[in-house]
Amino acid sequence: VKCKFPGRPRNGYISLSGSTYYYGATARYTCATGYTLQGPNTRVCQQNERWSNALPICQSKYSRSRLNPGIPGSTQDSRFDYGRSVVFTCQTGYRLSGQAILRCGSTGKWSHAAPSCQIVTCPTIQTPLNGAVSVSTRSYQGVASFSCESGYVIEGSPNRTCQASAQWSGTQPICIPPTHGSIQPVSSGKVANGTVARFSCQTGYNIQGSSNRTCTGNAAVGSWTGTQPLCQPVNCGDPGTPINGIKEGVIHTLNSKVQFKCQPGYMLTGPTELTCRSSGEWNGSKPSCSGTFVYTVYGLILHVTVKLIASTYQ
Repeated sequence: VKCKFPGRPRNGYISLSGSTYYYGATARYTCATGYTLQGPNTRVCQQNERWSNALPICQSKYSRSRLNPGIPGSTQDSRFDYGRSVVFTCQTGYRLSGQAILRCGSTGKWSHAAPSCQIVTCPTIQTPLNGAVSVSTRSYQGVASFSCESGYVIEGSPNRTCQASAQWSGTQPICIPPTHGSIQPVSSGKVANGTVARFSCQTGYNIQGSSNRTCTGNAAVGSWTGTQPLCQPVNCGDPGTPINGIKEGVIHTLNSKVQFKCQPGYMLTGPTELTCRSSGEWNGSKPSCSGTFVYTVYGLILHVTVKLIASTYQ
């Protein structure tokens, strides 16, 4: 009596003992790594030319029950048979701690422990000199709010947010004193949306920049319009150099001085020094230089001073 081929389960193996496919031959079944035999592991060729029992199957080992479904984030695969892998990602603002890829092993266990998602944390933020900072939290989407002491003006980002990159948004602000000037209203903390800050300079200084700046934005993020103004000293301009004369001094700002001299053979008419006043004007007019001629009459030297115009010298 001879039986037909007994069959081989998928992902399994068969070995035969005795005369191949003849009466009394025994077929033994095993499974590949990662699979478990479901059914009889042997079959015998019978007198009726049929194999005893039914063909077994090789069932894949599962790791499904060993995966923690409560992990924050998501997976890109939902099948966890032997040999398959699962990939973990985290939501925006979170970073993966542990292995991102887990593989189902031959024993039905995962290759690594389940990972976790940790919220992003930004570095410690600095407190500006002559200012203060209030931080809700250093974690993702936390807000740091800055303010300056009375009489100081904030320059930079008054509010900074912890981003998913673990870096604070904006730039580190500084508190700038309004040198040679003042600001109204003066505030040491937050101001309301629409508040107008008005800048002015001391006598002898001119404002450069925005004399009025308005607070705009919302409760979370705000900013000032315009640019931070500066108080620059007044400039009287170059008073000029007299013909046939010399001017000493190249600075023409508030309280600076210039001196005048004449070349040899000429006499100075007017002030020898001018000072720049807070009005932006010199305290006098530019002097002039007059020529001196020498004549000899009957042994006597007569000095005659004549004021000449520029065309005469030329």
